[in-house]
Amino acid sequence: MSINRTLINRLRWTWLRLLRFWQRTLPQTLFGRSMLILVTPVVLTLGIGLFVFFDRHWSTTTTNLTSSLAGEIALIADGWEREKTPENHRRLIGLASSKLGFQVYFSFLEKLPVLHDHNIPAAGSVNDTLEHALRQKSDYLFSIHSVDGNTPMIIVNVAVSDGLLKFHVPRKRLFSTTTYVFLLFTIGSGLILSIIAVIFMRNQIRPVRRLALVAEKFGKGIDVPRYKPAGAREVRQAAMAFMDMQDRIKRQIRQRTDMLSGVSHDLRTPLTRLKLELALLPPDIDTKAMQDDIAAMEKMIKGYLDFARSETLENSASRDLVALLRQSIEMQARQGLKITTRVEADEIMMTVRPHSLQRVFANILQNARLYASEAWVTVTCLSRSVEIVFDDNGPGIAPHLREDAFKPFHRIDASRNQNIEGTGLGLTIARDITQSHGGTITLDASPKGGLRVILSLPL
Repeated sequence: MSINRTLINRLRWTWLRLLRFWQRTLPQTLFGRSMLILVTPVVLTLGIGLFVFFDRHWSTTTTNLTSSLAGEIALIADGWEREKTPENHRRLIGLASSKLGFQVYFSFLEKLPVLHDHNIPAAGSVNDTLEHALRQKSDYLFSIHSVDGNTPMIIVNVAVSDGLLKFHVPRKRLFSTTTYVFLLFTIGSGLILSIIAVIFMRNQIRPVRRLALVAEKFGKGIDVPRYKPAGAREVRQAAMAFMDMQDRIKRQIRQRTDMLSGVSHDLRTPLTRLKLELALLPPDIDTKAMQDDIAAMEKMIKGYLDFARSETLENSASRDLVALLRQSIEMQARQGLKITTRVEADEIMMTVRPHSLQRVFANILQNARLYASEAWVTVTCLSRSVEIVFDDNGPGIAPHLREDAFKPFHRIDASRNQNIEGTGLGLTIARDITQSHGGTITLDASPKGGLRVILSLPL
């Protein structure tokens, strides 16, 4: 039982490895896989056709041609031996030249050369086939040689009683012209069909690529206008469904933003009246406490409005990411934060929403200014993205609380000390804006002793 289970596990492991290898080998694009589906049957069909042709037609034709040539050679040799007169010999040589298509030469030798009763191969299997046919048709000793030149020849030496007959046979006598015609037709038709398939498949894949690019742009927060769908019916349906979904998402974001902005704006009116009423009262401890509460509420409303503005789709533009980052660094440096920067490139041009992205940098650096005395900013250009790392020497955030830091209105400090600026929306706004650009933002422990914020934006 244990042996069977071990065998089953090994077979399963082998099958999984083969499956992973097959998945890695397959083309990753839709165009590549579609072409594989189209080309594979064509290649198999042509391969089988060529195999059958060469195995049947080629071998059969070659056998017939060599058998006919061997019979003609044997016939000339028999006639030469049957009547040994000059007239008969001239008649046989002329008959071979005019009727059979090859030349016959006679060499009278006092001592015949040593002939082998086997082929001396020089040009492949045709000589072997001719040797086999000569053995069947003739009892004479013979040898076969191939000569290359302007007119490739096969020379067959046949030993007769009084000398040596040399048969100079053009190699085309042993080949069928239909072979080359079939090869040209097969290869040519395969190439033409493949080119047509590539053209048609590219036209079918183009709408899918366009839809993918539009979806990628919308995922990065770039406003994409509606376009006319093209391609197959299923592709047009997918494009229409995407554009309808895009409109619904925009409408939902706009409604949510308008509602949050309206509520935050309406709250300012009663707060302003309260501030005026408190200003008319004589100053005391209670009045000072109420003024502090109103200031805190105004600060919270400002945070709500910032959060609402982060939901608004700002127009994208090509900007220098390094310049935007340096502006935010200079602003926080003027407020007392010591910042050390290390940038690999002097200029990184990207299509972004500049004001929104500056808000991300400002929120991260502001947190560093509030909780730390020094910060380090590192910009690294990767193959397909830009990575910006913010380090500080503050208290940091415990690992189990790092995900909670991105929750709206969530304060990491348990006492919720109102003396600390902010409403718990800074990292929430930063993550929303970063994700709308197609990037990611994560928290980690900094080697400087505080918090590390890793911001990754796609190029």
